[in-house]
Amino acid sequence: MRRYAVSWSFAAALLVVFVLAGPVWSYGAWEDQESADPWDSLSELDVTVDELDDMVQRAISSRSAHPTFLEDLEDIVQRLKELSAELAEGLPEDSESWSGRHPSTSDVDLAFDFSQVRSLDSGALRSQQGRATLRFDPTELSLQRATRSQRAALVFPDNQHRGADFDADWSQLTEITIAMWVYLDDWGPHARGYARLLVDEEDSGLQVFLHDSGDAAYNRNSLVVTWDGYRVTTETDSLALGDWTHIALVHDGDEIYIYINGSRQSLRRTRGSVQPLNFSQNASYFIGNNPEGSRRLYGRIAELTVWTTSRSAGDIMSEVRSGR
Repeated sequence: MRRYAVSWSFAAALLVVFVLAGPVWSYGAWEDQESADPWDSLSELDVTVDELDDMVQRAISSRSAHPTFLEDLEDIVQRLKELSAELAEGLPEDSESWSGRHPSTSDVDLAFDFSQVRSLDSGALRSQQGRATLRFDPTELSLQRATRSQRAALVFPDNQHRGADFDADWSQLTEITIAMWVYLDDWGPHARGYARLLVDEEDSGLQVFLHDSGDAAYNRNSLVVTWDGYRVTTETDSLALGDWTHIALVHDGDEIYIYINGSRQSLRRTRGSVQPLNFSQNASYFIGNNPEGSRRLYGRIAELTVWTTSRSAGDIMSEVRSGR
């Protein structure tokens, strides 16, 4: 029996070395590659370890491999997780920061990208660019780690939560682009949906919310946007549950454009007319709920980026195709 244990241990070690060779080599070569981002390498390692852990747990449940082999693999996976945590502590930014993997550009006001977040424990995360800080209750929201088939994201559960908020001063802007990657599990707590993706502190000047059906003013399964009294709804069935969706809002000072997965929407106006940008100074903005906490989102947000310019249709399609 001892002879088998040694064989299974050796096989486990070979398997793990083969699976992790790419991420570990990439991380180890970081200091020799000025353009490499150590957070990307560590994130790749974490994804691979998580997938290996899932495989081991499925094998244990189905008893599809030798018990000693699986025990050895469990021990190796745990040691790799501990190693990852130790490596993260030694990286240039602390474990509650963003990686800064996006290049620095002067027209990006803020960028929240959850693919490199290590922990939500502090209840506050700095923007990759600008000075914005996202605030939330870490007992209400959770972090979804990335896998090869799923994005990393901030998870808004199907129960009471207050969403998250940040402060920004867009009062001097004459143009703006707001883009986000979202995954919708439901339309919202109201019979017609109305879950908030992004709103201002009054939940009136700027509103971005979901509509299921039942309100004749809006198209079915659509995004509704209110901007200083001007309200529009996107095309019927332009949104769907259970899939990642890229949403971009562009205000060029004269017109408002909405893109869903890179496709410019034919907008149906429900009230008002387009007004020049008129943001308040140092205002608060909420994602995943309204200030009162009555329009919570049940879903996930992977990224939120705000540019101080009006991005072109080509820029937005490039974002969609690159998955950023």
